[in-house]
Amino acid sequence: MGAVCGSMLDAPSDQIGHLLDVMLQAMGHRARDFRGVDVSGSVGMGALVDAMVGRPDQPVANARRDVVAVCDGEIYNHAEIRARLT
Repeated sequence: MGAVCGSMLDAPSDQIGHLLDVMLQAMGHRARDFRGVDVSGSVGMGALVDAMVGRPDQPVANARRDVVAVCDGEIYNHAEIRARLT
């Protein structure tokens, strides 16, 4: 995962989206493959994702859109797990 940001702001959704874009630009060095923003009401989330690690369609939401999350696909102890499984 490159970076995650969020905002709760009493402002129009386009302003929240712009704020998230500015946040993601500031963290742009963390990941360059995929960039996503989700704004619902006064709450917004943004994510920068590396292609080798996470899903490109971030943030993700359930069907009712009452839960929005960013999913990190990194497994930090992958070498230890690989050794046990092989």
